[in-house]
Amino acid sequence: MGKATNSLKKPQRKKPKFRKQNFSVKLTRTQVLVRLKGLPSGQQKSVVCALMGHSRIVTTCFGYVYCGRCEAQVGDMLAGVFCGAQEAVIVGHDCATCRSNYKVLAWYDKFLVKNPFTKRERGQ
Repeated sequence: MGKATNSLKKPQRKKPKFRKQNFSVKLTRTQVLVRLKGLPSGQQKSVVCALMGHSRIVTTCFGYVYCGRCEAQVGDMLAGVFCGAQEAVIVGHDCATCRSNYKVLAWYDKFLVKNPFTKRERGQ
């Protein structure tokens, strides 16, 4: 007798070919400056965050965490999770943890971000 064929077997589909993308592209400071040339100052900060990622210098308000550069919400400490809390530098804090975290930040975390340790005058 011959081999029995299984007519219920599904035909094999070819796997789609995806182009490999490198999401860990690191731009140099001069490459970023070239891309920012000619953009309005208000738009430059959001473009840097789109190119390099949000800064680890953050601001907080009522449990929400915002990027110190573009002011986009990057975390929630009320009902959500802010995963970058251990590496973050909070604007206005002058604690030892924020000082030590600031020392290990890369140039792109500090780029277009005000110094988080400057003392603000009352009323500002």
